[in-house]
Amino acid sequence: PRSLILLGADVMNRRAVTLTSLLLALLLSQRLTPSLGSAVLISDMTMTMMVELSSRHPFCKMHTDRGDIQRMLLQSDPRRIRQVPRESVVELEEVCRRQGSYGHEFRGGLGFIYPGTKWCGPGTAATSYDDLGQHVREDRCCREHDMCPDVLNVGDCRRGLCNRGTFTRSHCDCDARFRRCLQAANTETANTLGAIFYNVVQVTCFQERSPCSAHQRFDDYFYGRRQCPLEYRQADLYVPPHAEQLIAKILDQPQGRALAAPLPPLKHTARRFGVKLASVGLAAVNILREVVQRPRLLWESLHAPVSRELPPPRGYYYERPAAVRPRYAYSYDYGWR
Repeated sequence: PRSLILLGADVMNRRAVTLTSLLLALLLSQRLTPSLGSAVLISDMTMTMMVELSSRHPFCKMHTDRGDIQRMLLQSDPRRIRQVPRESVVELEEVCRRQGSYGHEFRGGLGFIYPGTKWCGPGTAATSYDDLGQHVREDRCCREHDMCPDVLNVGDCRRGLCNRGTFTRSHCDCDARFRRCLQAANTETANTLGAIFYNVVQVTCFQERSPCSAHQRFDDYFYGRRQCPLEYRQADLYVPPHAEQLIAKILDQPQGRALAAPLPPLKHTARRFGVKLASVGLAAVNILREVVQRPRLLWESLHAPVSRELPPPRGYYYERPAAVRPRYAYSYDYGWR
């Protein structure tokens, strides 16, 4: 019996590692620079099955024609190609099928529920507002962000801004509060979530346009005063507390000399890309640590039923007096189109 238990644990461990590596591949496929393309090709060793992971819909596409697979592999950048055992491709197909069942309206842009949480990812695996994962403090941060009252749903337009993306956009105030919550927690999991959300996914939020001249304002039905149009804004990079040495290493030149002078635009782009790569590495290390230490927890996270319907809201935004609540979501669209 003991040998059977150990064998079962080993199988679960290996399958969890496989699924985690594939989820990381999903994450990487969405964050490649334009010069590298927007898709990752994952094929079996015999090139008879292949999954194409893309940052645009459809996010996953299955290929079974060997001629097409070979042609795509030969024409693609080698850095976008992964060859894995056949069973791994089958597992990835299952993950893609499960991910597709969530629909296109995600909050935050993370392609999966983070292991040990129920709110950090598309939709929620929680059955009630008080249902939190093992990473309680981090899950509270994600829950509060999911409950942001000022969002722009997929396909909606408001005050001159339309959301034509694949997931819900939040107001920048909500994203800033989410950042502060993760930084206050300052755990490995919190910093990993911050690195994924702000540095890898780099989700775009929206805010009021500034400066805003008088002729650009228009009457707002809900606020009862003239409002500025909205605009998108890319979130700043996430810097964990007390991470000066880590950031210094990221910003070092290949020769090891630190950049002391202000960075020109090109260097700033390279800096952001370097931080993204370091953040992907941080996510990989910490997710794999979850696999080794808590494989059953990861297995439950991957197979938990996920719903786009959030439980009834409570918390920071909804327990404050009505006069000082930050913002409410609009029920109807009175903005420009």
